[in-house]
Amino acid sequence: MVAAIGLGFNLLSAWLLGHGHDHGHDHGHAHDHAEGSHADHHGASGEDLNLRAAYVHVLADALTSVFAIAALLAGKYAGWAWLDALVGLLGAVVIGKWAIGLLRETGLILLDSEMDQPVVREIREAIEGDGDSAVADLHVQRVGVGQFAVVATIVTHRARTAEEYRERLCVHEELVHFNLEVQHCRSCAS
Repeated sequence: MVAAIGLGFNLLSAWLLGHGHDHGHDHGHAHDHAEGSHADHHGASGEDLNLRAAYVHVLADALTSVFAIAALLAGKYAGWAWLDALVGLLGAVVIGKWAIGLLRETGLILLDSEMDQPVVREIREAIEGDGDSAVADLHVQRVGVGQFAVVATIVTHRARTAEEYRERLCVHEELVHFNLEVQHCRSCAS
């Protein structure tokens, strides 16, 4: 009885979590300040790993509940008491497999090891492509599946705004958050 109630709650939770939504618009804005600029939008190409982990968790719980109910019924009516232990081990393997997959997917995010991505080179090229601008400091962090946040300090001889650099970078759909500081090097200008 308890396993059946648990299964019901797991199925309800899976249904609720599986109906996550994307509201289909972005929130773009940019501000020029003496010290920098911040612009941000949320793309629909990524996936919320927390929501997915919760969804997979309740699905795994539901699946193991189904197996447990079947094993208990088989043990009671067919005398197969050993099936309960086997189903417990099978459930552990299923949950372990899903957990390993999730860890592989999130490991690079958790370890903040995305600086080796080709996107870093593309960001530098987009900013420094005018021959006047230089990237003084650059941090790229993965914030979702195929989504990156950029924090950069840019030095330029000509007066440019953070919005100009943001527009250069917006062609890369995988860049979903920008924090750009532009420093005008007046002493370097000729």
